[in-house]
Amino acid sequence: MKTKVKNNLRAISLTALAFSMTFLTSCGSSDDLASASQKYVKLGDYKGVEVSVEKPNEDPTDAEVNDYIDDTLIKNTAAYAKDDSKTVIAEDDIVNVDYMGLLDGDPFDGGTASDVTLDVKNNCDPVSGSGYIDGFSSGLVGHSVGETVDCPVTFPSDYSATDLAGKDVIFRFTINYICVAMTHENLTDEYVKTNFEKDTVADFMDYARGQLISDNESEYQSNLRTAVMSAVENNAEVDDVPDSLIDQETERYKKAFMSANDLNTDADLESFISRNYGLSHTDFEKQLRSQQVDSIDRELVFMAIAEKEGIKAEGEEYENYMSDMMLQNNYSSAEEAYKEFLPEDMMKDYYRINKAIDFCVDNAKVD
Repeated sequence: MKTKVKNNLRAISLTALAFSMTFLTSCGSSDDLASASQKYVKLGDYKGVEVSVEKPNEDPTDAEVNDYIDDTLIKNTAAYAKDDSKTVIAEDDIVNVDYMGLLDGDPFDGGTASDVTLDVKNNCDPVSGSGYIDGFSSGLVGHSVGETVDCPVTFPSDYSATDLAGKDVIFRFTINYICVAMTHENLTDEYVKTNFEKDTVADFMDYARGQLISDNESEYQSNLRTAVMSAVENNAEVDDVPDSLIDQETERYKKAFMSANDLNTDADLESFISRNYGLSHTDFEKQLRSQQVDSIDRELVFMAIAEKEGIKAEGEEYENYMSDMMLQNNYSSAEEAYKEFLPEDMMKDYYRINKAIDFCVDNAKVD
């Protein structure tokens, strides 16, 4: 029983800029942040900073490719496939099931799912390790593929959904198949065609090598970006930022979070964060404020560079950036993006700061 949250306390990244949302959790309007950067920041050298970053591996070994297939491609796409040799569930099997939760004979909200991979012995998702309530999977042992099985389960008395806490329910399972763990050693043409749209295992191996080289380059670029940012920050001086600015930006991000999740009142927010994060309103605001404290100096430094270099969030370049971002995140309009991702003023700060970082990276001297 999980809820998809549009905007949350974890890092969310924009592929176009490959930079964490947590970097900009405290940004306010462009004028506010820009003026604050002029007031509190004394820039040091930011053009031509010298950094040392290990070059990307452009010729991985076969063993490295195989590890990448097992630990990244297969694990993140389809770690398990159908095992036609098994029909009866043993205690240590991984199975694929559909299920429906029934309370007093009626389906309850959040209790139904399909195409679920389940570690029977450990009562969890075999990839993430995310667990289920006690007894959820134990009734499947000994049953066969194709069967429908009713398993009685009691929700814990302290379960987060109060309407289910302490209740006796039935989970009705349909057993789709028993699974086999996939690795580079047991790949088949059918598996790679279904999960990776490659015609043959050989095609997939070539694809995997290319992806690993690409990932190595991305990791290098990320490490380079981090190194340059650290160097630029170390060369700058930032005065103590007043609590009033941090409080202001905490409130601003709170409002953005509420807008993204269609929350209209503090009561709506309190219910939402309790249900999805197990946090009180007070703890939620403390976490937001802590993020502002951690990130505000960096934001001010790179906004100061944006100001000095005349980097603006306007014109064709910004419009192209917004078009790419909307395409990558399935937003139908800028208005939808501004509502569900970041308000327009915060989005423009995000853009200006990241473009300032790009400028520093492009002008860095790399060993």
